[in-house]
Amino acid sequence: NIKHGGQFFFVHKADRLDEIMHLLYQYDFSVKRIRFVHPRIDLSPNQVLIEAHFKGKQHLTVLPPLIQYHSDQTLTEEMKSIYEGRSYKNEYTNF
Repeated sequence: NIKHGGQFFFVHKADRLDEIMHLLYQYDFSVKRIRFVHPRIDLSPNQVLIEAHFKGKQHLTVLPPLIQYHSDQTLTEEMKSIYEGRSYKNEYTNF
C-alpha cells in the first residue's frame, strides 16, 4: 500500500501514456514528473519515466528527454552514467 503523499516511480511504453494517465488519476495519483526516453535524438520516444504521488497536488513537470544512443549507436554520457551505477541525477531531473 502507498500512503497519502507516497511516491510511485515507474517506466512504461510511451505509446500507452494516455491510458497510464487516465488510470493514475482514476486511482487518485497525481503525476509530478514525466521524462520521455528516446533511443536516439532523431527517433520518437519508446519509453516514459513517470513519478506520481498518491493524493498529491496537481503540478506536472515535463523534463528534457533522455537520449539513449548517439547516431553511431554508442551510449550517450548520461546512459553510461546510469548503466555504470552512478546516481540517476542531473541538473534537469533532480532525481
